[in-house]
Amino acid sequence: MTKKEEIHDFRSFLGNMKPILLSHHPPCPQFENDVYRIGDRRYCLGCFTSYPIAIINVLLGIFGVISLITFHYIILGILCGSFQFISLLHRSKKKGEKVVIKTLLGLGFGFTTLGIFSLPFHWTFNTMIFIICVWIAGSLSFIRVKRMIKVCDDCKETSSIADCTYLKEIGVFQK
Repeated sequence: MTKKEEIHDFRSFLGNMKPILLSHHPPCPQFENDVYRIGDRRYCLGCFTSYPIAIINVLLGIFGVISLITFHYIILGILCGSFQFISLLHRSKKKGEKVVIKTLLGLGFGFTTLGIFSLPFHWTFNTMIFIICVWIAGSLSFIRVKRMIKVCDDCKETSSIADCTYLKEIGVFQK
């Protein structure tokens, strides 16, 4: 395979994966409250709410618009981020509730990030603390992934996720 063909194959792969990267929730009715729909595109409600808010929050802190002491950043971060447990415990079912929870999660992540990087330690140590916190938060999201897999496993339409009509429609599996 030539370099040009490899690049074309990689671009084709990314093109096929774009729908699932923008919204890693299967495009079926069970996950409609987990996505925003803009035109014919689907975007993950959690990712496209939490991350932009966290980034804006961090930028506002860096530029001094939000100015708190380290302890307050961390406490606010933990308080706001703890609302994610409502989602992890599967207590938020309506889209509006999920938007509020993911907004608070973004604020929590932003405040915690500001708090960690304003600790009076060397930046490498603060970075290690940050990485550990991200790892812990990522590990907690595994609960959500397991729930998504269970919904797919219990689906009445298919015998396995590889047979999923909805995932085939967006090109995740070959038709």
